[in-house]
This record gives sequence, structure tokens and C-alpha cells, in this order.
Amino acid sequence: AVNAETMQKEKHFIRRTKHPKKVIIIGGGIGGMETARVLKLRGHEPVIYEQSDVLGGTLIPASAESYKGKLRDLLEWYRRQMHELQIEVHLNERIGSIDEFKGQEIVVATGAVPRLLRNVPGYEKMIEACDYLNGRETGDRVAVIGGGLTGCEIAYELALQSHHPIIIEMKGDLIAQKGVCLANSSYLREWFELHDIPVYLETVLKEVKDGKIICVKNGEEFEISCDSVISCAGYLPSPLAEPSLHVHTVGDCRTVGNLRTVIWDAYETAMKIR
Repeated sequence: AVNAETMQKEKHFIRRTKHPKKVIIIGGGIGGMETARVLKLRGHEPVIYEQSDVLGGTLIPASAESYKGKLRDLLEWYRRQMHELQIEVHLNERIGSIDEFKGQEIVVATGAVPRLLRNVPGYEKMIEACDYLNGRETGDRVAVIGGGLTGCEIAYELALQSHHPIIIEMKGDLIAQKGVCLANSSYLREWFELHDIPVYLETVLKEVKDGKIICVKNGEEFEISCDSVISCAGYLPSPLAEPSLHVHTVGDCRTVGNLRTVIWDAYETAMKIR
């Protein structure tokens, strides 16, 4: 899944460019690093601009849970590749506009931003999923708003750390999104049932208060006591610029997907730059 060339040898293979050029990459997450890696192997000169002080983007929180050691290995591999291939990287440099790179080839890999539930009174009391994964502390009883793979993995991690998660999902299926490995989704469903983790399906969050949340199911309101609330309401693309002749978007800033879609998209984009 994380190697675009696996079983794709007729479609995906490195072709050296006949016209080496400097390519500006805005965003140092996995999409940006994969783009830079392939461009460098093809003979181009990629330059990464990353607004934070470390490469990795959302894979940093996405690999934070105790059982995701292989993802952390992948992240370190990409960082080593940037060093070994001598790719120019600028950290702590936020690019507000692509105008300063006018006339150059640009790849926008700025990822996605969390969907905030601003219509819910008290939403500011919630902890965003990435903030929790980056180390934000929670109380013992934690309401996880939104199932899906992210919400379920966070609830699973909370339970492994002896917390007591409660999952609130508005749909009738706990993990409704497409493309999730059946083995993973089936395991999580069965694990929650085996360990008596409360799961509320077809339930909508109405309000967040101190020490509790107000929910609605089948038109009836009810309260759930909790010490903390984590928002896992998904993500929205956050492109710095729209694609054009010399501006390319890759990964989640174009369409929110998963690790495979980001890597393959970055690989294919890097191969199309002549």
C-alpha cells in the first residue's frame, strides 16, 4: 500500500527527466516528501517548505498510538530519505501565497484541516483528535464524537490506557467510510463489544457542557457524563492554491483519503512533471 511501484511495474517506474528543473513543494508531510523523493530520483531539484519544525505532517499524530510502530518506522524512513537524497528542506517557513514562486513548478501538499462542529454549543470545550494524539491530556471518561476509523482507533487507544471511552456516531454504522480494511473494522467492532465499550449509533451531539454532553437519538434528548470530549468529525481539504498549468495539488489538500491514496497520488504527480 505504501509503495506505489508494488505490483505496478508496467505503470509505476522511475523515468529520468530530460529537462531537470527546480520544483517548489509546499508542505512537508508524507505527500510532500514522497513527491520530493520521486522528483529527486528522476533528476529534478525539489525544495520543501514546511511551516512546522519537523517533517511528517498529520502522519505524526496518526502514528502516535501505541500499536502503530510500523507507521512510525515509515515516517522515519521518509525523513532519512530526505537526508540521504540531499533534498533541500526549509523548516519553520510558512508560505502564505504562491506568488513568490511565480513562474516555477509548484506542488501544493498542504493537507487537510479538522472539521469543527461550530454549530454545536460548547464545541470549544472539545479536544480535536490530532491534539489528543499529539499529547493533550484527557480525563477518565472520554466521549469520542464520531466513529469512523479515527474515532474508533482513539477509543481503542484510550481503553488500552485504562480510560473509559464512549463513542457517539451519527450514522447507523460505526465505521461507514469506504476503503477501510475489513480485518481492522471487524476487530474494532468485536473488541468494543467484548470489552463493553459504550457505542451510540444514529446519535447526534446537541451540546457540550462541563462534565457532560447532550445527545439526541430518535428525537429524544439524553445526557452522558464525561470528563473530556474528543472531536473526530473528519477533515476538509486545505489547498493553498488551486491547480493550474504549473501548480499541482497532491494528497489530502485535493481529496481527503488515506496513506495509500496520498502516497500514490504524490508518486503519480511527481512522474507527470516533465
